[in-house]
Amino acid sequence: MAKETVEQQVAEERTRRIRELAARERAIVAERYAIHKANRGKVENVPQVSDSQRRIASLATKLLAGLAPADLEPAALSTDQRLAEELAAIEKALSVLLSQECQARAAAALLWIEKSKPKWLAVARKVMLAAVGFENAVQEAHALVAECPDRECIGAVSFPLFQFISANCFVDLAGNQLREVVIEAIERGVLSQAEARLT
Repeated sequence: MAKETVEQQVAEERTRRIRELAARERAIVAERYAIHKANRGKVENVPQVSDSQRRIASLATKLLAGLAPADLEPAALSTDQRLAEELAAIEKALSVLLSQECQARAAAALLWIEKSKPKWLAVARKVMLAAVGFENAVQEAHALVAECPDRECIGAVSFPLFQFISANCFVDLAGNQLREVVIEAIERGVLSQAEARLT
């Protein structure tokens, strides 16, 4: 992908985000204006409380198990305060998006992704082949051990690595989840149907 194309894509995405945030900024200003107008300029005075103070009060309430006074936990933020915090966050995000550094960093990341995609697909293929192979091997080990009349005797006859394999592999492997990932790997061209065959 040409550098000019990457820069254009980054610029378009950056512009889209700026427009979305600016639109939300205008909506918040209008909503806060309506709140202040309804209250005739008076702002609900809710004490400022840090996140740490809120967590401590919440934990204390749980420890008191129903014996906590009603005023132990701090009051929730007023609508105006919540909107003011969101507005401050939007202004900070916009300042970052409007900086040249942000555009350069995003363009560099997009170029790196494009350049590294083949290597990532190769690594992902190795991981999926190993996962499919591991699942099939575990199922084979399960089936073999199930044939033994008394599994407790297996260790005594010294099956090589039995203790290690049974301790690390004979667990619930969330097979359905693996199958879903395998299906995606086939759809994305990481594995072929033959390579993805699970027993």
